[in-house]
Amino acid sequence: MKLLATILFIQAISFAQELDFEAVDELVDREQKIIETIVANELKNRKGLPKEAVVVQLSDILKSPTQTVHISKGAKLVNLFTGEQELLTKDIYAVAYTKPDSSGYFYLKNNSGDIPYKTLIKNLTDITLVTQMYEPPVHYKPILKDDKPKKYIDKDFDFTTELNLHLGTTNPGFTRDLVNDGHNGQLVGYELQAYDSFRLPFSVGASLLYETITATIGNGSENYNSKALIVGPLIKSRPFEVFEFPIVASAGVRTSLYSNIDEQRATESLKYNLSKTELFAGLQHNISINDVYVTLGINFKRQWIKASSTEFKTDLSFDNTYDDSLSFTIGHLARWP
Repeated sequence: MKLLATILFIQAISFAQELDFEAVDELVDREQKIIETIVANELKNRKGLPKEAVVVQLSDILKSPTQTVHISKGAKLVNLFTGEQELLTKDIYAVAYTKPDSSGYFYLKNNSGDIPYKTLIKNLTDITLVTQMYEPPVHYKPILKDDKPKKYIDKDFDFTTELNLHLGTTNPGFTRDLVNDGHNGQLVGYELQAYDSFRLPFSVGASLLYETITATIGNGSENYNSKALIVGPLIKSRPFEVFEFPIVASAGVRTSLYSNIDEQRATESLKYNLSKTELFAGLQHNISINDVYVTLGINFKRQWIKASSTEFKTDLSFDNTYDDSLSFTIGHLARWP
């Protein structure tokens, strides 16, 4: 503020073209000595120049805008307090007034507001635009050693789910030998499929199926009931056209997590634990009804079965080791996310 008061005071003098040296004497000693020292050195180097002209010139310089400059090592600066030339030993940054004096020198201002040096324009490189490009960060929080990286969900990863109902019939081989009856069984299954949305030429996923198989045996009053929970991988093809009808093919293998069969006879009830491994293949057609995707298909599978019982010991190995089944499917398809 003190230096600003001095500048405004000198500006008033320049407009009036007169000097009020009594007002200058009333300034704070620091600013007064700076001005007087600069003026004295200027007069010493340029003899015959009126003191009033030097003061007016200095006033005009201090009123001019400033710019941020870079001065390279080796440049010569003139010390305004001693009048001596000094050689820079390293690169520096400074603030320079944009109006030169009558000799072509530009005055430099330091951080404290003093004007200790002047130099020629050839030594200055304007970097005002460069400094304006820098924007300090709004927030900064150092990373602590205990900080754990955040987990991000890949939004590009999408997948498809299907919930299918299986209704079909079985052609038993192993089960016929196990219960000693050749009746076909009725199959009801509930299947959940999940697979990626064709990142490859085909889709890869998994299938979980809960199924029940029931059949009437013997004289019609006897029956068996088989239950199984089976799971495994599957692959699905991209849609292809058959007679301009889009079809999706699928295939896979599943193994039982849990399976048993209850055989109800007139005089006894028998229960067996089963182990099933199956191959399956299917064809389906997807249709959209009011933006709801419905699947219609047909599915064939072959199950290889082994039986065991904790109630009695007997040979449960037979020539026929598998059962076949054919079912029609209807379901709902959803794509995520």
